[in-house]
Amino acid sequence: MNKRLKAGFVAVAVFGFATTASAAELRVGHSSLPNGLGNPMCCSSNSHGWVFQSAFDHLTYMDTSGAPGPGLIASFENVGPTTWRAKIRTGVKFHNGRTMTVDDIVGQLDYLLTDEGKAKGVAMVRNLGALAGAKKIDDTTFEISTKASNPLMMNEIGILKGMDMKHFADVGFDGYATAPIGTGPYKSIKWERTRIELEAFKEGWRPGKIDKVTWLELPELAARVQALQSDQIDVALGLNNDATPQVVSSGGKMKSSVAPSVLTLMIQSTNPGPMTDVRVRQAINYGVDKDAYIDAIIGKGVTVATGQPAPRSVRGYQASIKAYPYDPQKARQLLAEAGYGNGLKLVAEVVNNTAELNDVYQYVASDLKKIGVDVELRVITLPDLIAKARGQKPIEGQLFSFDMGSFPTMDMMRSINALHSCNTQSKWTCFPEIEPTIAAANQEFNQSKRDALLAKVAQFYHDQATSIYLHEQYQLEGMDAAVQNWNPNNWVINWHEVEFQG
Repeated sequence: MNKRLKAGFVAVAVFGFATTASAAELRVGHSSLPNGLGNPMCCSSNSHGWVFQSAFDHLTYMDTSGAPGPGLIASFENVGPTTWRAKIRTGVKFHNGRTMTVDDIVGQLDYLLTDEGKAKGVAMVRNLGALAGAKKIDDTTFEISTKASNPLMMNEIGILKGMDMKHFADVGFDGYATAPIGTGPYKSIKWERTRIELEAFKEGWRPGKIDKVTWLELPELAARVQALQSDQIDVALGLNNDATPQVVSSGGKMKSSVAPSVLTLMIQSTNPGPMTDVRVRQAINYGVDKDAYIDAIIGKGVTVATGQPAPRSVRGYQASIKAYPYDPQKARQLLAEAGYGNGLKLVAEVVNNTAELNDVYQYVASDLKKIGVDVELRVITLPDLIAKARGQKPIEGQLFSFDMGSFPTMDMMRSINALHSCNTQSKWTCFPEIEPTIAAANQEFNQSKRDALLAKVAQFYHDQATSIYLHEQYQLEGMDAAVQNWNPNNWVINWHEVEFQG
């Protein structure tokens, strides 16, 4: 790899379309580019967020403890149960040269509260359910009001990226998609559905160190690996450990980082049947050898087994809570006590969008068969799973593939509040006895008191075995040896620091 750094400019063809590479260009292969093109209000998925982060800055960024820190918002304070006061970062330039103002941030928040904003920016609105309003105080200060006490408001607002709302007023929501203007390290030259070209924004507050970044949509993992091996791209996102030998043997390297999410087989525990019995739920957790499948399928040291709703990188994680150990004898004993000593049949609806996930679920089913639990794996699509999660389609299995994700708040309650408690539309996880603790955690501003409440929630979700807890999720990228300072943190890529070293 890295031949092009010595050769200057080289024309190559990447699976049917041509690109010209230079020593000052970073070419990134990704499984999917944003369907809504360059408007960052169009979607909130983590993978599309990696694209937007190269051209836009978040309003706040979470640190490694899960606490919100400065982004385009330079500082903030809670001045009342439902009021936050914030100051913007001054002197920040948009890609068109205009200076960012308080009006841009307040304008974006106001837009999301309009009927059009709620409809077109629904991906953002879903993450900002507590937002009640925003108002300008002076040229550098504004206030955010919430519908109720919300200690996570400045975490939640981190889902938003800075947008030029004067330009937005001129071109509209759809027009912004093809003519995006942000404040990020790189600015748009061309933003198309399967190809994006960006150039360094040298006037930015965090300018990019590489002259040009080109994004290429390569849906198949094998295609991304092949493109990396043949020097047609420099970074391949969304790989798995099986790609490591190919990447390394061709002179590249693999980079791994922690993701703020726990992979589970979620349990539908509120429908009548065996899953209402905590002994059954615990039994199927004891019945899976998670360490064995991690070593065999994912790779030793890439991730760890877990037994709680928060990974190590997220606030609410409890080091004292261990993963359920593999104990098939205890699993069979619990099943017998629950009245299922002669066996049990379950259906698991799973999204197998990678070979690795397919292997994990097959491994889980095989382990559970050894304790007398026969699991039928029914493959569904990701859109099907989303529809089921939103109540648009019925969940037909007692188990279904899901994660407990904490982006953008990096707080355990993000996932529990959104999907995994009584106060949700889905209610597949609903235990009234823990709801007062959840409610208290959602209103407590004193962090030490709140941490104690989070610990109680995490322990309860572990003890009740609300899902088959599998492993902490992770990012794996393959890249050219010349790519340096690639250090993502909790699904945020540090684009302003990434560089080539030939």
